[in-house]
Amino acid sequence: MIDKHRVIAAIIEQLQLQLNTAESAVKMAADTATHSETVAQNKYDTFGLEASYLAHGQQQRVLETQLAIQCFQQLLKSSDDSRHETVAIASLLILQEEQAAEKQHCFFIAAAAGGLRLTVDQQSITVVSTDAPLSASLMSKELDDEVMLAGKTCFIVDLC
Repeated sequence: MIDKHRVIAAIIEQLQLQLNTAESAVKMAADTATHSETVAQNKYDTFGLEASYLAHGQQQRVLETQLAIQCFQQLLKSSDDSRHETVAIASLLILQEEQAAEKQHCFFIAAAAGGLRLTVDQQSITVVSTDAPLSASLMSKELDDEVMLAGKTCFIVDLC
């Protein structure tokens, strides 16, 4: 199994890249919204207003990403190497398809950053947020339990 600390550190690194991109987008949108050429020429000219909405949306994205980074940094500090008995928040698990033993899927259960995909030690990992349907079907499952994934029967073959 992959080292959970390395996975969390890689998630933080990915989120930091997303944060940098979002902060650049906020600056660009804000500059556009406040530029002198953006002043409305008539009541139908909404370019400046649209740019300000975009800046606001990008700022929300920045705040959400900052909160996610804080969440994972806290998780990194409090995380230990003990194995989990059941799937819970901060579980790293591998599902193996019943019909194709070579088909494995690795997931990290987290409160934030759902959908994020990364690779650690040549293993593709998907972050699943606690509000995702997959997370609901995985919670409280144990090693060797059966789980349906995209209509396929899978088993939890590793859990930490």
